[in-house]
Amino acid sequence: MFERARELGVKFRFGITADRYDFQAANVSLVDGGEVLGDLIIAAGDLWSKARAQLFGNNDPPLPTGDLVYRIVLHTDTIEDADLGAIVSRPRVHLWVGPDCHAIYYSLRNNTMINIVLLVPENLPENVAKAPGDTGQMKEYFSDWGPL
Repeated sequence: MFERARELGVKFRFGITADRYDFQAANVSLVDGGEVLGDLIIAAGDLWSKARAQLFGNNDPPLPTGDLVYRIVLHTDTIEDADLGAIVSRPRVHLWVGPDCHAIYYSLRNNTMINIVLLVPENLPENVAKAPGDTGQMKEYFSDWGPL
């Protein structure tokens, strides 16, 4: 999608931080004082997005779901396990659902990469939204799930 958008003339800028949005004029004011003018604003932020708050005119905090999500993106050519390699060789979405947890993966970039998402019960301290992942904990959550 990125490559096709570039072919169509869409210009991308990375490493900038937006501060304010004028959705009518398609103008984004940047933290460093600069601005970006365009034809359209696509705000693909997270749950704490300033764009969402400005678009909807509120600053409602996200609602806790009780879930914690771990994500990783892997290059398919680096997968050494033959069984896993066979599974990811064909682009498709896989979903495994179990008690209190689920796992999903899908291919990216013409099946050269896969995105893996693990959802587990949330156990972060109060008022903490992000923390480094714990692979030992992930192995423990999914240890009884058996082979793929």
